Amino acid sequence: MQQPMSITQNQREPKIVLVACPYSDDDYMTREDIAIDDLGLGYLYSALVDKGFSVTLIDSLRPTSWFISPFLELEDRILELKPDYIGFSDPSVTFTKSLSLSRRLNEKLPDLVVIYGDIHPSLFNKEILENEPHVDYIICGEGEKSLPLLIEALENQQFIKDIPGLTYRENGVIKETPPYFEKNLDSLSFPYRPSLAKADVKNPFYYNIISSRGCPGHCTFCSMSTFLNRFCPGGTARWRARSAENVFEEMNLLYQKGVRQFLFFDDNWIGERETGLKRALKLCDLLIENGLSDISFSALMRPDSLLPTDRNALIKMKRAGLSSINMGLEAGNQFQLNIFGKKYDTNQVKDLTNLIFETGIMMRAGFIMFFPYSTFEMLRENARFLHDAGLSSLFEIYCGNLVPFSATAIETRLKKDNLLERSTTYNSPGVYLYQNDRIEDLQRFMLSKVLPERQFVYELLTVGTSASRCSRNGEPCFRQFQAILKRVGEASHALFEFSIDIFESATTVTEAIRICSRYSQHWLKVLETEKRSVAEFKTRLPVY
Repeated sequence: MQQPMSITQNQREPKIVLVACPYSDDDYMTREDIAIDDLGLGYLYSALVDKGFSVTLIDSLRPTSWFISPFLELEDRILELKPDYIGFSDPSVTFTKSLSLSRRLNEKLPDLVVIYGDIHPSLFNKEILENEPHVDYIICGEGEKSLPLLIEALENQQFIKDIPGLTYRENGVIKETPPYFEKNLDSLSFPYRPSLAKADVKNPFYYNIISSRGCPGHCTFCSMSTFLNRFCPGGTARWRARSAENVFEEMNLLYQKGVRQFLFFDDNWIGERETGLKRALKLCDLLIENGLSDISFSALMRPDSLLPTDRNALIKMKRAGLSSINMGLEAGNQFQLNIFGKKYDTNQVKDLTNLIFETGIMMRAGFIMFFPYSTFEMLRENARFLHDAGLSSLFEIYCGNLVPFSATAIETRLKKDNLLERSTTYNSPGVYLYQNDRIEDLQRFMLSKVLPERQFVYELLTVGTSASRCSRNGEPCFRQFQAILKRVGEASHALFEFSIDIFESATTVTEAIRICSRYSQHWLKVLETEKRSVAEFKTRLPVY
C-alpha cells in the first residue's frame, strides 16, 4: 500500500515563496521603459491566495542593487524568509542558475520542499528528478490547480498520486500524472504584479499581459510546440484564449492604476484565425467603445494569423491602440520553411508586411537567417525576402541563427544528419554543426558588426512604435519615420548581400573578413547619419 507523503505532524500556516530568477549575474533586464512581471508566477500567487495560503513572490528580473550578485542578494532574502516551500518557474536560459541556487538553499534549509515548473523543467522532468535529489517535485503543464493541491496534500498528510501534472518519487521510482490544462481561462484570478506599484500615467511603463495560452503552430524549433506535442497530443489544449471581455476587464483595471502601454506576452495573440481574429477585434471594439483612447499595445503574431485582405481589421486594431507587431517569419525560402514546420506563402506575407507598414504600425520579425543546412543561395533568398517585406532596417535579423532549445523536433533531424554535436539536456544547450563552415564564418562576421549597433535597432523600434502611436490621430509621424527606416534598410541589405558574395568567393576567410570589414565602414557611416536623424525626429514627436 502506498504510504502518504508527510512533511509535518501538526497543522500550521506554511511559508511559501515563489521565485523568478534573473537571467544571469550580469545580463538581466535593465530597460527602464518596461515593467516586466513573471506572470506565470503571478497567476500561481493568485491561485494560492485564493485557497487561503500566505505567499511571498520574489520577482528578480531586475536587481535591487548594482553592487552585489543578484543571485547572492536573492539567496539572502530567501534565507531570511525561511520558507517551507519554494517554487521556481524557469525557462532554459535561467535554469542552471536556478538549480545552483536551489541546491544551496537545500543545504542551508534541509526541510525546504523544492518545486519546479514551466516548459523547460517539464520537458526534462524525469531526468531532473533522477539527477537532482534536492528537487522534490516538478509540475508539468499549468500549476494553478496542481500547486495548491500539492501543498494542501502535503500539509494534511494526504496522498498525492491524483494531483494532475505531478512528477514525484515513490519508493525510489519516479512517477508522473497527466497534466491539467484549464479550458476556461476566464475562471482564473488576475495575476499578482509586484511592479504595479510603479504605475504612473506621467511615467508610462510597458506592462505585460497574457490573453491566451499555447499556440496552434507546430514549429520544429519551438519548445512550446514540443511541450504541447508531448503533453496534449490530441490538440484540444494547444491554444486557449480568454474572452475579449475578460481581457478588457484586466486592461481596464490596469488603466485605472495608471497603465497606458501594454505588451501582450501571448505566444500567438490571434491564435486560431477564425475564432482568434474575431476575439481580437472584439477586444479592440471594447477598448474603443470604453474610451481607452490613449493606450498603446504590442503583440506577437504568426504570419498565418492575418492576410493581406485584412486591411479593415488592421485599421481597427490601430485605432484601438496596436502600435507594433512582432511576427515570427523565421525564413523566406521554402526549404527552410519546410524544415521549420512553417506553412505560409512568402509572397502573401510580403504583401501583408507592406500593408502593416502602410497602416502605420511598426513591425519587427523573428527570423532564423542561419542554420546548419544554410546555403549561400538560401541566404540570398532570405535577404531578398526581408528587403521586399520592408524589414531590412532591423539589421540584427541578418545575423540571427538557430538557437538550441529544449528537446525540440529539429534536434532529431540534426542528429539523423550527423549535424548535432551535443543534444540539449536539462542543464546545457545543444551544439550543432554547419554543413558549410564558410557560412558559419559569415554568421560570426555579421554578428561582430551587428552586436555593437544593436542599441540602434532598439532605438528604431521604440521610436517607430511611438511614431505609430501618435499617427493614430492622423499625424504623418509614422510615414515620415519610414524614410529613415528605408535608408537604414537599403544600407543594411547592401552590406549583407556584398558579404554573401565575398564569403562565397574569397580564397580565405581572412581575406573575406578584411574586404567586408572595409565595406562595412560605409554602412556604419549611414548608421551614424541616421542616428542623428532619429534623435532629431524624436524631438518632433508629440508628448502623451
